[in-house]
Amino acid sequence: MTGGLVTALSDVRVTKRIVNTPTPMTTPGLVIFGYVHDKGGAGVGSVNIYRNYASYPGVLIAITDEDGYYQSDFYPIPGDEMVSIWAEGLGLTYEPVHATNRY
Repeated sequence: MTGGLVTALSDVRVTKRIVNTPTPMTTPGLVIFGYVHDKGGAGVGSVNIYRNYASYPGVLIAITDEDGYYQSDFYPIPGDEMVSIWAEGLGLTYEPVHATNRY
């Protein structure tokens, strides 16, 4: 799975912009990346991006840089899992609250 998955509801939005394509791995897994932008298009830094698997608690996987860009490391997916991604921080409300896919 690749792409920006989090959009902010109040003054921040995420757009999908693939900067680089991750190297294919033999182990099933994911790399999450994208941008967080405000409604005017400016990047929003210091937003925490979290990921969880259905059977595991959420973990911090990335923090946006000053341009709003984030990219996680590669994370293997342990079997058949539901994966959720969300953003938190800066006192903002993000949309969707969770982006979820089954892998």
